[in-house]
Amino acid sequence: MLTPSAIADQLLSTLNELEQTLESEQRLLCGAQVDGSALQHLTNQKSALLATLAWLEQQRQDATALPGASEQQISERLRRLRELNQHNGWLLNTQMDRNARALAILQPAQQAALYGANGKPATLAPASAGGKKIAI
Repeated sequence: MLTPSAIADQLLSTLNELEQTLESEQRLLCGAQVDGSALQHLTNQKSALLATLAWLEQQRQDATALPGASEQQISERLRRLRELNQHNGWLLNTQMDRNARALAILQPAQQAALYGANGKPATLAPASAGGKKIAI
């Protein structure tokens, strides 16, 4: 079993790593083009760090109280991480809204039948005037 001091050190180290990951995610989401594979990598990294934090938190609860300075540092780091995560969520929602608007613009063009089933250009209905065909 880890000592309370070792638990506090590992918690702070993992929280710092999570902060760096969230900052990387924020930089990625602020870009004009979001790299999906890089975002997936960061998501996987965040999941692993959160699992580590959950384990460390369990260890902390099983151990005696952490030193007071460590508790304060951990609380401050958690507040900063909560703010970063909320901001990244806002950025992600902005990206998803932008993508939805782009798809809304592109979908009508995709649905227009420019070519028939045979691969040839679709023919338009013949022009008519008052039900009479016009020959040119």
